[in-house]
Amino acid sequence: MGFWSTVRTTVRRPAEQLVFAALPAEGATPLVPRQGYVRVWLSQMFLQHRSTLLADWVPAAHTRVGITAGGRTTHDYGRVLRPEPGQLTDGVRLNFALTDLVPYEGGEIEVTAVLFGLQSGNHLDVAVDVLSLVSLLPVPALPVAAKVSESARDLVVRSDGRVHLDLHQTFSADGGGGAVVSPGHLAVVLAAQRDLATADLRVVGDRLHVVRDGAVVPLAGHDFMLLRLECRTVRPDLSIPDADRAWAAAVHAWSEGDDTAADGYQRAARAAVLLSPLLCDGDRRRVVAAIAAQWQQLRDQAQGLTADAVPEGLDALVRRWSPDTTSDPITPAEAFAM
Repeated sequence: MGFWSTVRTTVRRPAEQLVFAALPAEGATPLVPRQGYVRVWLSQMFLQHRSTLLADWVPAAHTRVGITAGGRTTHDYGRVLRPEPGQLTDGVRLNFALTDLVPYEGGEIEVTAVLFGLQSGNHLDVAVDVLSLVSLLPVPALPVAAKVSESARDLVVRSDGRVHLDLHQTFSADGGGGAVVSPGHLAVVLAAQRDLATADLRVVGDRLHVVRDGAVVPLAGHDFMLLRLECRTVRPDLSIPDADRAWAAAVHAWSEGDDTAADGYQRAARAAVLLSPLLCDGDRRRVVAAIAAQWQQLRDQAQGLTADAVPEGLDALVRRWSPDTTSDPITPAEAFAM
């Protein structure tokens, strides 16, 4: 039996649909392609029954997030999540980042998540530990994520049918009629719709709650997963490693009086920003504009500047100049003419 056949057999409830709710953030608006960033989180995973007569169980999850642009997969993340072995006691464990913060180019974001019970102390416990560590390695290569996901599928299939819940959803740009890329939460609950009203679900403090007898209380009595789509129009950290190194070299060369080398390095910093896959159009403009403004000040020797007074990191450079730019794409000719 295949992986998804196993999942569907395990969680099937005849003639009943499970509870699924999209809970948008307050004031949420769709993210415009090429004008912002997206990141996917697993906010909470919960098992109704933690103990049986023969074993103790802890919640674990296997997730897969694929992001496409121009019809091809640009990012593929496979994660295996579980409490740390030393944290199997009562506690609050929230907000597992499933992806990096990446520019949204207008393609599809496909999210798959499986909640399963993990029996502490058996051989599967060890296997999950290994997969958890591997899935956290900072490797962007798609084959690595695919291998982690494949291994996790095999693990879940062998986990004695303890799959509790699965979720699959695909987001796209506004205007297509489906789920849009917009900030908010997704909740899937192992309960029939007749037993739990979707309209009564709330998110409070990154945890799923429900309205009961006029009070908002944490949801209990059902297995569930709560995911979150984070959307931003401005990247909070604008440091780009290659560009940072080039700009630092420009400042050093300028302080040594080598204007030719300094000019070459600052142009290299602008080029690195233009080529960076970490930035959307608006932030690309902001960073290049900040480099240009600081470079002009260095050339003019304004206010008797010393090297110590010049920010070497681009994030600090943008904060200093706070350039007000549009979200339009910036061409190389425009970037180097500033």
